[in-house]
Amino acid sequence: MKSKVFRWPNNERMAVPVTVMFEVWSEGKAPPYSPMTTSLKPGTPDLT
Repeated sequence: MKSKVFRWPNNERMAVPVTVMFEVWSEGKAPPYSPMTTSLKPGTPDLT
């Protein structure tokens, strides 16, 4: 059995961008903004 090589139409290439965001701050300090954009659901423990 011969395997067929996959090709995109018109031999186009596909790019997959990957973004990683990393934040660091001093021990015991927090950023001046809240990273959460929505309120916690009722019953969810707030671990801050």
